[in-house]
Amino acid sequence: MKALVLYHPESDHARSVLTFQRDFERLSSKTITLLSLETPEGDNAARLYGVTQYPAIIISADGGEVLKFWEGEELPQISEVISYIL
Repeated sequence: MKALVLYHPESDHARSVLTFQRDFERLSSKTITLLSLETPEGDNAARLYGVTQYPAIIISADGGEVLKFWEGEELPQISEVISYIL
């Protein structure tokens, strides 16, 4: 399983995303990838997944199938995201 966060680093939600990443990795011992929407990779990922609100958290299987998707400024509970990774 892979966890990806698409976000704007220079936005109001950047601090909450960084806090979420730190807490997620501390509690789960897993990594969560942050991808800036201001990069070509981030822009492509947003179009691929149909993201319309930011930040967006995407959990995918190793083969690329999306298992869970959250978007918008209200981030999910870390325990809920961890449940999809483990």
